[in-house]
Amino acid sequence: MNLQSLSKPSKQWTLAVVVGGTALTGIIAFYGISQSKSTSKPVEVVQPRPKIEEVTALGRIEPATEVIKVSVPATLSNDRIAKLLVQRGSGVKAGQAIAIMDSRDRLQNALLEAQAQVKVSQAELAKVQAGAKSGEIAAQKAEADLAEVYIRAPIAGRILDIKAKPGEVVGEKGIAELGQTRSMQAIAEVYQTDIGKVREGQQAKISSESFSQELRGTVRLIGLQVIQQEVTSGEPGENLDRKVIEVRIALDSQDSKRVANLTNLQVQVAIQPNNNIKQ
Repeated sequence: MNLQSLSKPSKQWTLAVVVGGTALTGIIAFYGISQSKSTSKPVEVVQPRPKIEEVTALGRIEPATEVIKVSVPATLSNDRIAKLLVQRGSGVKAGQAIAIMDSRDRLQNALLEAQAQVKVSQAELAKVQAGAKSGEIAAQKAEADLAEVYIRAPIAGRILDIKAKPGEVVGEKGIAELGQTRSMQAIAEVYQTDIGKVREGQQAKISSESFSQELRGTVRLIGLQVIQQEVTSGEPGENLDRKVIEVRIALDSQDSKRVANLTNLQVQVAIQPNNNIKQ
């Protein structure tokens, strides 16, 4: 047999195998691509949420209850203080005397005279019935007048400030300021343009150079009126005509104790975004 005749069919067979393999590979690749296109879903692009910034404001520390001005009754408006019984920082009970006015001696003498008159009237009761009654009324009035010279604390709390000294006539500021310092709060003056970002229940951070660690609190009340800014940073060129709304932030119990003696301290307040609302 001729070797050349055997070699020729062998080459043809090899060529056929190569061509067939190439075609099969192309078919498989095409099928895979077509299947991928038919089954793949469009990738959803998730847009990042806009970052909600915290609301910052200047503020001050105060007792959670209103600071009370302790003054004298109208009948003693011209009296001078004879003696102060408390000092700044003193704790007082409700009804405790904090000052004595200088009309005490005069009114005490008036009471003694009225009481003596009652005894005389009672002795003559059989003779002058009406006189006894009028004497008792006079004694009661003298006793009430004397009680007024002892200026008493209307609530239990702490004396925050003394506004008048012994020998002075009590003015519009009263004798002293009284507050309950067991629970403290921060009053944040939020710009009117930012108030829409504030909600009750939001968390807040309070800082100051007067204490090291931040205080924590919760927004409990948002004011209902726009007022003139009272707390300022003192920086040159600062706008002193800003309109603000007061936001009251209740401090956590442990933080309240830390600032119980720092009423009116200026602080920086950072109210956290809405997603940090405390339930």
